[in-house]
Amino acid sequence: MFDDIGAGDLTSWFRDSVLGTILDQRMVKKRSTLFTSNFDLDSLRDQYLSYSRNIYEPVKAARIIDRVKFLSRPVLMSGKSRRI
Repeated sequence: MFDDIGAGDLTSWFRDSVLGTILDQRMVKKRSTLFTSNFDLDSLRDQYLSYSRNIYEPVKAARIIDRVKFLSRPVLMSGKSRRI
């Protein structure tokens, strides 16, 4: 499970070498994976994964989103925040 994607700072090393590698292995083994985020997939790609230290890398972000789409299906959770 990847919890709250988009909440922290992103480096290109983490996106490409860590997240990308983990997702690749899960794709090969066809393992379901849970992701949570306050972003929808388009926003996650465009506003979070495309930027690393102010460098715009949309192709690398699209690769990650393609893997997320392969491993999961989006489920919109809406309603009142229940954080205390």
